[in-house]
Amino acid sequence: MTDDDLRETLAVVVSRISGLSDDVGEMRRELREDRREYVTQSVWLQRNALVDQRFTSQGREIGDLRAQLQTKTAELRAEVNGRRAPWWSVAAVLVSALALGWAILGPAVSGG
Repeated sequence: MTDDDLRETLAVVVSRISGLSDDVGEMRRELREDRREYVTQSVWLQRNALVDQRFTSQGREIGDLRAQLQTKTAELRAEVNGRRAPWWSVAAVLVSALALGWAILGPAVSGG
């Protein structure tokens, strides 16, 4: 081999190594960018535990609110039923009003 052939071969090898070096640099840059998007397993487990804890506490809170709502509803129904007059007391008032009306208007209507 002559010096010219050696130089040409060396130039080809250098250009290929340079290309490989650029490719490796690009791969490293992509790897760094990918790592920014990913989280470690311990961080992932910690986040999942936090979300699970929030769901559990919200479930308890919803259960407490439902129990309070049922209690309050029962109290209000009892209060409304306590205030409501029984049917016979309403009927007694109507009969009394009719009797009073008849006592006042009865003699005038019957002519006596």
